[in-house]
Amino acid sequence: CRILFKIIGEIDYDGNRYIGAKRSYRAGEQVKLTYSYDETGTSIYFYRDDEKLNVTYDDQMRFVITFTMPEHDVKLHIDKVAFTAPVETEDPD
Repeated sequence: CRILFKIIGEIDYDGNRYIGAKRSYRAGEQVKLTYSYDETGTSIYFYRDDEKLNVTYDDQMRFVITFTMPEHDVKLHIDKVAFTAPVETEDPD
């Protein structure tokens, strides 16, 4: 009799809070996380380890991140980049 074990990996959320987050997932399991962020003037990028993740949005305009759990622990992190509107300058003419 062979017993097969599924590898369970943990996710380090880097101090961020995600809706629907669990501490660990089985390898091959679909991970779906929702992140709410209301600050305007900021671009947000999500990464799993060093890989940039694609995001979608739910009906409340929250970020939805999905990926398949690999056979190892992962770290999720967010880059928040503030942007400013272009500054108008006077034409020297």
